[in-house]
Amino acid sequence: MTAKHQKRPAFPIKAIVAAAAAVLILLSAVVGIFLWRDGTPAPADDTAATTTAPTTVTTTVPTTTTAATTTTETTTTTETTTTTTVTTTTTTTTTATTTTTTSATGTTTTTTIGTTATTAPIDTTGHYVQTNMPSWNLRLVNGWNPLPADYDYEGNLVDFGHGRMFDARAAEALRQMINAGSAHGIWNVSLFRPYELQVKLYNNKVSYYRNKGYNQTDAENKAATVVARPGTSEHHTGLAADLLSNGYSSLVESYDQTSGFQWLKEHCAEYGFILRYPKNKEHITGVIYEPWHYRYVGVEAATAIMSRGICLEEYLEEIYG
Repeated sequence: MTAKHQKRPAFPIKAIVAAAAAVLILLSAVVGIFLWRDGTPAPADDTAATTTAPTTVTTTVPTTTTAATTTTETTTTTETTTTTTVTTTTTTTTTATTTTTTSATGTTTTTTIGTTATTAPIDTTGHYVQTNMPSWNLRLVNGWNPLPADYDYEGNLVDFGHGRMFDARAAEALRQMINAGSAHGIWNVSLFRPYELQVKLYNNKVSYYRNKGYNQTDAENKAATVVARPGTSEHHTGLAADLLSNGYSSLVESYDQTSGFQWLKEHCAEYGFILRYPKNKEHITGVIYEPWHYRYVGVEAATAIMSRGICLEEYLEEIYG
C-alpha cells in the first residue's frame, strides 16, 4: 500500500468531551469563589429558618400576655383602694379645730374641741332622740341630742349675782329654792357655762385620762361621762345648776350624805327642778351620778319625774315618744 492511500488515525472525541467538562467545572468554581468574595450572602438553610421563626413567636406572644395581665391587676388594685377610701368613716387630724360628726341616719353635729378634729358616727341605738322640742324648758341636751349649730347661748340670760348667769325664765324659781333651803346653807357653784369654758374643762379632763394611760379615743369617751363635750352640756342652756350646801365646796359623790342634798331631793320639784343625773341611770343619761346637778323643767314635769324616780330622757320618751 502506497503512502497516499494510508488510513488516518480516529479523532479522540471522548477525550475532548471529558476535557471540556473539566473546564466547565473549573469555571463554575472560579465564578462561585468570585461571587462569594463580592459580598453576596449564602442562602439561609432550613435550620436557620426553623430557629428564627420559633424565636420570634416565643418572644412576642408572652410579652403581650404579660402586659395585659399587669394592666388588669393594676385596675383591680385601684378599684379596691377607692372603695376602701369611700367607706372610711373615721379620720383624725391635729390641725383642725372643728369636729363634724355624722350618724348613719344623717344626724350631723359640729363642735370645736381644742385642736383635734374627729369624725365619727354617733350611735343613737338604744337612746332617745328628741325630734320635736315641746317647750323651752323641756329641751333635751346630752351626747345624743347636742344643741343646734345656730343655738343662741346667751339669748335669755340674766345676772344671778357673783358674776353668774341663769335663764331669766327660771331664775326666780332657782332663787326661791335656794332661799327655802337656807337652813342647810345651799349655794350655787356653777350655773350658765359658755361654750369656750366647756372646751377648756373637757380638754382638761381628756388630758387627765390620757395621763392615766388611756388612748385618745378612750380618754375622750371617758371624759365625756364626767364633763360633757362642748355643745352637749346642759349648762349651755342656762337651765342647769350645780348646788352644794354647808361643809362642801367640791363636786363629789359623797355630797349625797348631807342634809342639804336630802332637802333638795325632797323639795326641788316644788320649784320646777329635778335631780338631773340620778344613780343607776347612767346608761340612759350617759353621765355619771351627780347628786349636785339640778335642772329646771317646770313644776309639772319635775313632779312627775321626781315622784317616779325616773330621768328626763325616760319622761320625754314616754310622754312625747
